[in-house]
Amino acid sequence: MTGTQSTRQAAYATDGTDYRGAARHQFVYALKGFLKYLVGGVLLIAVVVLGHKGYLIPVGIVGLLMIAYAGQFWIPELNWAFRVRRVLRTYPLVFRTPAEQVFAGATGTARQLRMGGKGAGGSPLMRGKFMRPNSGSWPEGAKSGVWFAGDDAFGGLAIVPGSGELFFMQPDGFRHNASACAAREAAGEDRRQKASSAGLQQFVNFQVRW
Repeated sequence: MTGTQSTRQAAYATDGTDYRGAARHQFVYALKGFLKYLVGGVLLIAVVVLGHKGYLIPVGIVGLLMIAYAGQFWIPELNWAFRVRRVLRTYPLVFRTPAEQVFAGATGTARQLRMGGKGAGGSPLMRGKFMRPNSGSWPEGAKSGVWFAGDDAFGGLAIVPGSGELFFMQPDGFRHNASACAAREAAGEDRRQKASSAGLQQFVNFQVRW
């Protein structure tokens, strides 16, 4: 396991009582990032169009690059925000302890973790990513547990107490691991329908961007 990072306080309650605040905070983060680059790029292009000066062409190129960045990076982040909302609206938040990081990738965002310890009551090995850039260290507030919305067989979302960091996860080897596939088959129709409503019944591609 890697070290832990100091806790920064979230702008919403992280005690399992404010799932709407968590969903809204993630959406606002993604929307602000998207609009920052989109509007900035449009303004730079407008300067070139209205200025009618050849030397302003590089400014227009920067504007085009900003718009491209808004589409390539921030539209996927908006999609992740909608995924977060679907999960939090479908499942109640349940406290799971301990929440132990098993592996962290070189970027600090591709991670494996286990909730509830090994054995009965514990989750399978999960793989996922934080919804925002992370220092690479396991959040200090997660050491004693996390608030989890989801189903161990399909995955879900964890909220770190204190910092409010969001971790989206699915069972490691979701498509190819025999135990993971068997757990979903044994889940029953009600749980499968609920997972479908939350967008968890199919494999989620965790594209690491940081």
